[in-house]
Amino acid sequence: MVAVVRYAAEKQIPIHARGAGTGLAGESLGPGLAVDFSRYLARVKYTGDESVRVQPGLACERLNAHLRRTGRIFGPGSSTRNVTTMGGMIAVDGAGSRWLKYGSAGQHVVSMQVVLGRRPCARRGTRASD
Repeated sequence: MVAVVRYAAEKQIPIHARGAGTGLAGESLGPGLAVDFSRYLARVKYTGDESVRVQPGLACERLNAHLRRTGRIFGPGSSTRNVTTMGGMIAVDGAGSRWLKYGSAGQHVVSMQVVLGRRPCARRGTRASD
């Protein structure tokens, strides 16, 4: 991702993140590069007692299948949570019909690592050093 973002920044080419394509507003449409996260960036990277680290292309339902083994659940979710990706949910702060009980996706983010055009990576959040 660092190389793709750096190239696009140098050439001033817009980047459109794409997950499962479940968005209804055409979020990943437009001129530039469409980067699909759903195939190669779709894993649970780490599971701790109170948190998990996931890649943006991981489907919400796959995360919940992983968490069920420990008696946990990621509550926010859309009606298409079997294919909706975590990156997409966080990008739109998705909540779904269970928002009253679980809140929105963004409320559950402890930290994020993002790739920017100006420098390789930035970490933000309360556990940004993890």
